[in-house]
Amino acid sequence: MSKGDGPLLLIGFRLGVLRALRELDRRAIVVVDRGRQVPADERIEAVREVDLHGPIGAIESQVRAALGQREPAAVLALAERTVVVAAHLRAALGLPGNSPATALACADKVVMKRAMDAAGVPVARWCELRRDSTAAELVEHLGLPLVIKPRRDSGGRQQRKLDDLPAVELALAELARGDGYDQGYGWLAEGWIDGVEMSVESFVRGGASLFANPTEYFVRRHANILPAQLPQETWSQVREFAAAAVRAVGVERGMTHLELFQTARGLVFGELAVRPPGGRLMQLIERAWGFDPWRAMLELELGLEPRFPHAPARCAGVWLLHPGAGTVRAVQGIDQARAVPDVRRVVLKVGRGDHVTERLGSGQDVCAVYAEAEERDAVARALSAATDAIHFELD
Repeated sequence: MSKGDGPLLLIGFRLGVLRALRELDRRAIVVVDRGRQVPADERIEAVREVDLHGPIGAIESQVRAALGQREPAAVLALAERTVVVAAHLRAALGLPGNSPATALACADKVVMKRAMDAAGVPVARWCELRRDSTAAELVEHLGLPLVIKPRRDSGGRQQRKLDDLPAVELALAELARGDGYDQGYGWLAEGWIDGVEMSVESFVRGGASLFANPTEYFVRRHANILPAQLPQETWSQVREFAAAAVRAVGVERGMTHLELFQTARGLVFGELAVRPPGGRLMQLIERAWGFDPWRAMLELELGLEPRFPHAPARCAGVWLLHPGAGTVRAVQGIDQARAVPDVRRVVLKVGRGDHVTERLGSGQDVCAVYAEAEERDAVARALSAATDAIHFELD
């Protein structure tokens, strides 16, 4: 069997990829963290549970055992924590694609910031936290407010905005005690960026962008609308900025998710990921642009030619709701939310008696409101009206 006929290796799992596998008539071997559930499906021929933070050699052995004598067609990372593992497996199996160095630069924020600095891509002031870092040093170097975050994580998990010197001192003391979970990779601190945050989702081949979408962070960490409505000149600048960031870390192919800020002094880099984004953006891209981004991502890795539209069909948005930690006593207003004009659907995940954990990252929610319309403002009004109608009662 040739490489082209072999199964795809999916490192991590997202439900959206299943339809793309069926449409492309492909099968897959899925590699996930221990305890991660993967639904049974005819297109998934094997699931291997591994320690994704363990030795790469042990993971490679599990993968080779699942493959037998076959050669895989491609290796794809579907989640943040799988990007580096996928790149190492790709290299070990002799497959083309993003290198381990590129993957590390898209996963480790310290390596990422260094790459942007070296390429001249504007970034916020930053520094790696050391055991001997002091609050006074951080404030002197970065100013206030400042942000501390893990080097290797996504979705804003464990991120803290600190507004004064005592808050910085307390945060450093907590980290010294091990109160923050950093997966063993360490922390960094950044100066606060005073600007409007947004993102750009791109499909890249040969280091060049084939398609790009701008996303508006309508309500940061909760609501997204795409495509963002930008003046043509601004969009040209944003798209070139995204291309420069991709070049800085050497992305050869795949889907990228860039977060950046529009500020009074110009565009400023936030973070760059080389994997499908969260925040329901994959669903929104399909609804707004009229193509399946999961299929396009698989086609890129398989050396096929994805078809991308030249213009969006509509605007699409989502608002992710999370009421905080507690036990659900009641949820009110779901029917009213569904009746709001331009609301496409409302998905509720919890009911009476369910326990809701604290929201640590933007990927956690218990309810999602989706809206679509020809105009961005209609989507924004629908999302706002629907979420205003929904109320959670917690014990």
